[in-house]
Amino acid sequence: MKNLYTQFIASLFILSTFPGLNLAQAPDLGSAANFVLFTVDGALGNTANSHINGSIGTNVGAITGFDPTTIMGTIESANTLTAQVSMDVQAAYLQLFNTAATVTDHAPVFGGGETLLPGVYSIAAAGSISGTLILNAQGNPNAVFIFKFGGAFSTAAGASVTLINGASANNVFWIAEGAIPMAAGTNMQGTLIAHNGAISMGAIGTLVGRMFSTIGAATIYASRLSLTPFPFLNPGQAPDLGVIAGFALYTTAGAIDNTGTSIITGDIGTNIGAITGYEPPSVVNGSIENANSITAQAAVDLDAAYVQLYFTPANFTSHTPAFGGGETLTPGVYSIAAAGSIGGNLILDGQGDPNAVFIFKFGGAFTTGASATVMLINGVAASNVFWIAEGAIAMAASTTMKGTLIANNGAISMGANGTLQGRMLSTTGAISTYANTITIEDGSFALPIQLYSFTGNCNKQKVLLEWSTATEIENNFFSIERSEEGLNWHILGTITGSGNSNTIKHYSYTDNQPSNKKSFYRLKQTDITGFDTYGADIAIKNCYDQSYNFSIYPNPSKGQFDLLCPGAMDHPCLIEIYNVQGQKVYTAFNFISKFDLGNKAPGIYFMNVQMNSNPKWLKLVLQ
Repeated sequence: MKNLYTQFIASLFILSTFPGLNLAQAPDLGSAANFVLFTVDGALGNTANSHINGSIGTNVGAITGFDPTTIMGTIESANTLTAQVSMDVQAAYLQLFNTAATVTDHAPVFGGGETLLPGVYSIAAAGSISGTLILNAQGNPNAVFIFKFGGAFSTAAGASVTLINGASANNVFWIAEGAIPMAAGTNMQGTLIAHNGAISMGAIGTLVGRMFSTIGAATIYASRLSLTPFPFLNPGQAPDLGVIAGFALYTTAGAIDNTGTSIITGDIGTNIGAITGYEPPSVVNGSIENANSITAQAAVDLDAAYVQLYFTPANFTSHTPAFGGGETLTPGVYSIAAAGSIGGNLILDGQGDPNAVFIFKFGGAFTTGASATVMLINGVAASNVFWIAEGAIAMAASTTMKGTLIANNGAISMGANGTLQGRMLSTTGAISTYANTITIEDGSFALPIQLYSFTGNCNKQKVLLEWSTATEIENNFFSIERSEEGLNWHILGTITGSGNSNTIKHYSYTDNQPSNKKSFYRLKQTDITGFDTYGADIAIKNCYDQSYNFSIYPNPSKGQFDLLCPGAMDHPCLIEIYNVQGQKVYTAFNFISKFDLGNKAPGIYFMNVQMNSNPKWLKLVLQ
């Protein structure tokens, strides 16, 4: 060690006599290039679960708090490699320190939305960043930015450095004569060297680059550090969950417990912690994994999925922190800077796209109110809905939730009698269930039914609801629910399901006493385990309206048509059907509701319905 120390001191003396870098030159970091967090002489410390892509180390000092943090690199302490890294860090610092400045009149405070061009910026005393600082490489991928401070360097909470037009974090450098503290929520780019001072990153801070100190501690708090830009998802893309896809409940570090009788379809696992309360009468349709190779891989895959979701750019940033209240949202990435919640009903509309993706990101905790309900309509799959929170996720009693939930550095829980179609995952924190029904949607765990259609029409001052299923798996029954405003629902009746089926099944229900206002109807399907799934809701006008707004169902049809009409049918009526050539092919002198055109040629037909001398033309399509 004495020879290494002598070599280190000698290298400092030699390098201090060398000139600095050329304007467009970045220092050779040598063996330090692979380290994202390093101090020559000081301790390394971490609080909460951080996400690190690169090696970490110290040549003199303790390393604590990095379990269960996922580190995609090695941990080095007081060995020949750290001795070499120490010399390379000091060499890089001296080269940067001796590089001639090109800009000396900038104010000590950077940011505020300003844009800077490549160069060497020198501040005689302490300096800082507040707000957003944009570094513009002007299309040159080798453009170099160097910032030198004669005192400490700091960032304000939420400060952000953005690289544009080819700028690379590998070519951005910050050196300070003293400490470098970066506040919570900082989004930093480049290699930072605190000379004779500590360096730190506050809660939920991010860095693409490196944090080095020549003498001083290096500490982070639930931070994200990477040598390369963080991966993110393209619009409409869902993350690859890897091993974690098979888990209904998983935490990297924390206990998992249950109260009451829960039904879990999917695996349960923790990499560090106990699992209790899932013995009979609770049912677990999956395996229970604890501190083994599967849970270790799940920790890596959960970390990767979380990072992808966190760094995916948002296209909805102005939504209020409270979701629900009957609102309908379209696919996209919704970002809330602080805590958020769901109250009442929240409808996610896939607009007919079965691959539609919804991502909700909260900068704080995420909660649901009692009986809050998330409904998926028009093609949305629960496997394409994601909720991530910086902190705890607490779902209140009787919540009906859809999607994969990730609590980063926080516990996750569901209150009594809540249901979840998706996953409850935590990077660090306990998971608690309470008489819940939770099922994952992927792989061998299929949804109970595939709804083929759901329609409603007025018929003689009543509402006829009809629906069909393409497949059914352990389907127990349907509940028909009605609401006048689309928020508060009550059950009208139930219809027994077909159990298991892979052929189209048809169902119907008649509301004999509909409201005299516009109403909404929806289906709730319950499988044999008691898990509920809600379908889309439909709106029906006032069926007491005597305007005789006829409709035909089904249309198109292979021959059998039903003519539906609100109101009483005690008035004279003439029904005629014509083909596209104008030839009459059918006549009836009173009202009938069923027609068979199976013996006619396929094509388009027109029906003329006359009631009270008020003709009504309808188009039919015969397949």
